[in-house]
Amino acid sequence: MVGFLTAVMLIEIVVVHFLLPAGVVRVVALVLSVWGLVFVWSMIAGERVHPGYVDDRELVLRRGKKVFAVVPLADVSVVRRDRTFEAEVAVGGGELVVGGPVGTDAVVELLSPVAAARDGYPWQKPIWEDVDRVRFYSGGDAGVLGRLGAAQLDVH
Repeated sequence: MVGFLTAVMLIEIVVVHFLLPAGVVRVVALVLSVWGLVFVWSMIAGERVHPGYVDDRELVLRRGKKVFAVVPLADVSVVRRDRTFEAEVAVGGGELVVGGPVGTDAVVELLSPVAAARDGYPWQKPIWEDVDRVRFYSGGDAGVLGRLGAAQLDVH
């Protein structure tokens, strides 16, 4: 999808460049088109550069600026590897799935429910639902899984 979008934008840049008369209008259109290409790639990269993270107190599941859930580490019951190929962000049945291009590879079971937001557009109000299990992609890093619950870690 990203490659297709990039190709369409590059074709648009070339076509607009040839259709517009030489001068200031052509330069402005070229600058705006290149800026649009950079902007789209930046938005896409923002989702990959700012994934969820674990610190000393909590697990934050996010994509870009959108935070889906904040899980206190004190509420973590069991952490285990469980590979799925779910690519979407979904909330239902007491479970939050923060999938990505490669699916999910970690499951965290919680002692008490936490609020999780459904995926939506930036201008929409978040719809919250309590969940007691979260699935996400940890990158296969045993350090991330270990920080989630060293005593509870059950790696399959």
